[in-house]
Amino acid sequence: MRRPRSWAPIWVVSAVAGLCVLFAGSDLRLNLTRSLPLGLYRFDEGPIERGVLVAACLQLEHAREGRRRGYLSRGSCPGGVSPVLKRVGATGGDVVAVTVESVFVGGELLQVAAPRTDSHGRSLTTLPVGEYRLALQELWLYTTEPRSWDSRFYGPVDGSAVLGRVQPVWTWGAVEDATDASGSNGRRSR
Repeated sequence: MRRPRSWAPIWVVSAVAGLCVLFAGSDLRLNLTRSLPLGLYRFDEGPIERGVLVAACLQLEHAREGRRRGYLSRGSCPGGVSPVLKRVGATGGDVVAVTVESVFVGGELLQVAAPRTDSHGRSLTTLPVGEYRLALQELWLYTTEPRSWDSRFYGPVDGSAVLGRVQPVWTWGAVEDATDASGSNGRRSR
């Protein structure tokens, strides 16, 4: 006896295709990574400054690595990858201190140290421990998700690579407020 055919796979493929058509050419972006809560984000106007969420394209070498490792899906950025959605942790002129345990900006805790392996157990190369003074147009991108692939791995990005600010529209889970972006109960000094 044959089992009845399930329409679930067809429905899922149709829904994803429909969402792709809906978002193409719009100011909406669908986030399917764990760096920020899963959901729908939209571009908005305003200055690119510390604490805001942005969509940015990575340099070609990092974009290729992100695609090869499965961190980035196909998209419109160089290397044919999608932009990353991250929070701006530091801007031009800021000093970012990378230690074995944490990342600090101007002596304030920004995030914990980068993991040594990704979620698949593959080793990761992080920036060397030290202080980095950002050039005028550079931005340090991060999230509070410990395994987020962010500036701890590829360094600062050029501000010209930022496609714009983004705001959550609808997400599964709360998007962390920039006033407590360190993930702690308030900022701590080094």
